[in-house]
Amino acid sequence: MAKTTRFSNARQKFFCALLCVVVIFCSLSTSYARPNTASRGGNPRYAAVIMDAQTGKVLHASGADIARYPASLTKMMTLFLTFEAIDRGRLNLNSFLKVSSHAINQPPSKVGLRIGDRMTVNQAILALVTRSANDVAMAMAETIGGSEKRFGTMMTERAHSLGMKNSFFFNPSGLPDQRQKTTARDMAILSRALMQYFPHHYHFFGTKSFVYKGQTITTHNNLMKRFAGMDGLKTGFINASGFNLAASAVKNNRRVIVVVFGGRSAVSRDNHVADLMNRGFAMLSRTKQPIQAIQVATRTQPVIQPSTPAAPLAAQQLQPIQHASQQPTQQPTQQPTQEKGNWGIQVGAYGSEEMGQQALRVARSILTNLPSTVQPIIMPVQTPQGFVYRARFLGLSAESANQSCQRLRECMVFAMH
Repeated sequence: MAKTTRFSNARQKFFCALLCVVVIFCSLSTSYARPNTASRGGNPRYAAVIMDAQTGKVLHASGADIARYPASLTKMMTLFLTFEAIDRGRLNLNSFLKVSSHAINQPPSKVGLRIGDRMTVNQAILALVTRSANDVAMAMAETIGGSEKRFGTMMTERAHSLGMKNSFFFNPSGLPDQRQKTTARDMAILSRALMQYFPHHYHFFGTKSFVYKGQTITTHNNLMKRFAGMDGLKTGFINASGFNLAASAVKNNRRVIVVVFGGRSAVSRDNHVADLMNRGFAMLSRTKQPIQAIQVATRTQPVIQPSTPAAPLAAQQLQPIQHASQQPTQQPTQQPTQEKGNWGIQVGAYGSEEMGQQALRVARSILTNLPSTVQPIIMPVQTPQGFVYRARFLGLSAESANQSCQRLRECMVFAMH
């Protein structure tokens, strides 16, 4: 009888151990069979990033580097190139878009452009951030790049120069295209770059409504209406991506960027983004304030700049200042010679001269091979919101400028002639 009992117990232990092995094997098999599932209820389209806007440090990531469809978050890249064209003098806010048949035939969401319409760049920016208008995105792309294909190449090249190595763009709107991919991390990098390079344009992302042809167009970004301190950036949706959102908010002088892909609905996505932003602020509250913070200019209403074109870059670039409190000098310094090089790099645009000088010092410590002839300058630029200060190095060769920006990652190359 005792032997029978011992045999029975041993058999039970054997089968229990076997069952455990089977369960573990099935769990491992399931996890390897679904490598693109980023969690959050097994949602295969989900991805998320929380970033400290001041430092660029990622505070939380889930599926951050898995390829995703950007949907209308693509328009953030379209707007980056738009702001760049404005700052380089190629456009101003009162310039008119070229409206082609290709643009007006884009599927919704759209404002209903027609051939012959005279939409300004200012109106176009507002239509992109509120209505997420695909017809306007195409008109902007053709105005800046000449064609959709060329503009897609420009978007991809600029994205890679910003460090968005896993992003590839083929249209300016985010309409379905299997080749058009990005990641949550890349979109967080882009969100931060928009603040760094264009603090004087960032207020557009906080637009809640505007009037076009007598129609009031309100924003799709409903979370911005109810989350205290949130002032942008962009929503997105196509079936392949789910509901996406890149968002940024300020609390206690700290700024958080949150990117979420793959929401099952706009409401659930917004609630999740709000939770992540609160989580990000809680994490930042336990860290010291960084020396250099991103400052962005904000307005409740967009400002129309004068209709005269902006001064060419070569005419703007040489206005160094002595003190941030002084009026910028109108006397240009000596332009770099051909031997020094006729190219420059912009490290960033900042809310004060001191922040710009700090950025130049950090960049100089990274770019140890910069020639002694390279000239660091802080260039003040008057905007409707006050001065912004562009931190630049002048007098580089084209090759040296490109190599330097590749090392800095967040940088802009420009020609000085």
